[in-house]
Amino acid sequence: MTNYNKSRLIALAMLFFMTGIVGSRPLIPLLSNDLGATTFQIGIIIALFAFLPLFFSVKLGYLIDRFGSLKPLALSAVLASLSLIIPLLLGNLTGVYLSQVIGGIAQTSFALAAQSFVSVNSSGSSRERNISILSMGVAGGGLVGPLIGGSLSDLIGYTLAIAFLGATMFIPFVIIYLIYIVENKDEKASINKHRVSNKRAFKSSVLPLLINIDLRKAIIVSMLVLLARDFYIYYFPLLANEYGYSATIIGLIIGLHNGAGVLIRWFLIQVIEKWGKSEVVLTSILLSGALLALLPLTDILIFSMIISMLLGAFLGVGQPLSITSTISFSPKNRTAEVLGLRLTFNRLTQFVSPLLFGAIATFFSISAIFYFVAIILGIGSTKSFIKKESKNYESRKETRQKSRSDEG
Repeated sequence: MTNYNKSRLIALAMLFFMTGIVGSRPLIPLLSNDLGATTFQIGIIIALFAFLPLFFSVKLGYLIDRFGSLKPLALSAVLASLSLIIPLLLGNLTGVYLSQVIGGIAQTSFALAAQSFVSVNSSGSSRERNISILSMGVAGGGLVGPLIGGSLSDLIGYTLAIAFLGATMFIPFVIIYLIYIVENKDEKASINKHRVSNKRAFKSSVLPLLINIDLRKAIIVSMLVLLARDFYIYYFPLLANEYGYSATIIGLIIGLHNGAGVLIRWFLIQVIEKWGKSEVVLTSILLSGALLALLPLTDILIFSMIISMLLGAFLGVGQPLSITSTISFSPKNRTAEVLGLRLTFNRLTQFVSPLLFGAIATFFSISAIFYFVAIILGIGSTKSFIKKESKNYESRKETRQKSRSDEG
């Protein structure tokens, strides 16, 4: 099986996995609200998704580097399915709390293992292509999931809709199992080759790697994009619920939002070549903040759709660029570990921000949080906060890649 075909299969597994995870995420705050949770409690529920990954992402990355990606991928699919069925089994807020804790570690492990698998099975220019294919699977799931989840919740209720999305995890499990059967021997050989160096690598912290300004910048961009994206996914349904939108309409709007993120990736390379990576990323973050500030100003459906689609397009720029940049600046044989470091900072954002947002919403309003996040993105997009990439960025990147190939 060629590396390209393996990347396509992993992307297909990611599509179904993210359909379940992303499809359920707008429903979690709505279900919690129905079960009587306060705005602050909803913030705690959202934060729990990032609780375990905050502490274990780097360790997970190390284990994936050492033992391979396929087993963690399969186990993550099983745990994700369990997490989405638990609210139906328990039928109370305790079930929602538990669901978020398990779902968070499952999603983090799956994302790390998939990114590492594609990276290890790619080299040079093919890595950009294969990461792009994987990101299309993520974005595709983000498009389909909310549409399915929103429609089903209007028909059968939130808990049954979430459980149905959990059942879709059977498909990525089967795909991963088939790849495992075909590739088991090759992966074992690769593991044995790198086991010694990985043992030594984990004894030293990955934090010193943050001395690299480009890696720091990639992580900061990732945190800002994730902050805005997750905030929208969780809090727009609450705002839309105040406007009187049905769950189907909310799912449609979020699906269009994610679909715009898919569409922009088809033109991402051309846009970067024309305006430059730093300019594109910083501008997209700034405009995302402006669009978030506009959402609470109107309850007209067509305007909510247009603003959400534009927001999805701008946020769709930052995520794939932060992943490829992180991989490019990671040491040899520590790719998943460094990706785990990136996810640790991401989960820190996901853990802290909902608690803060819940407090703001309790004392002010849900609309106030949109303005608060817009201000954060505005500050984050300034060139004083994220320094502009130097003109010789590409040459430095090529030098690093050449150095790695020489070491191999």
